[in-house]
Amino acid sequence: MTNQENSAISKELWQAYLETDFQVFSENPFTLKVGQYSDELNSIMKKSKYSNAAFITAYNPYSKQLSNTENIARQEQLKIEIAKRGLTSIEGIGQHPSNKWPGEPSLLILGLNKAAAATLARQLEQNAFVWSDETSISQLIQPSTI
Repeated sequence: MTNQENSAISKELWQAYLETDFQVFSENPFTLKVGQYSDELNSIMKKSKYSNAAFITAYNPYSKQLSNTENIARQEQLKIEIAKRGLTSIEGIGQHPSNKWPGEPSLLILGLNKAAAATLARQLEQNAFVWSDETSISQLIQPSTI
């Protein structure tokens, strides 16, 4: 673990994550909200026969803003990794509704269990990711706790 990963996430940052809109650019776009059921996610998982999904970005490791060039390169590597694993993903963006932090392009990755999602988020140096199981209720997960 890095020093950053060992440090606690501030209450303010965690609250911002909780308030973020996680927009999924599917055929019928929708927004995931932490702690809320998503009929659209439930429908996608049933159609694709997956029982879980993770919403993850490679942007801004540990919420440290990188250049657009660095972030784009990181996100492209994430897409390559997901393709290598043979996983299905849908593009999206995580965007807080009112703060000034730029939206972060992300992927909704179908069929990624919680442990695998946590490992991936740690590799991407992310403080958190959104995960849903068969209940289709989005949960905010800190990867270092899994």
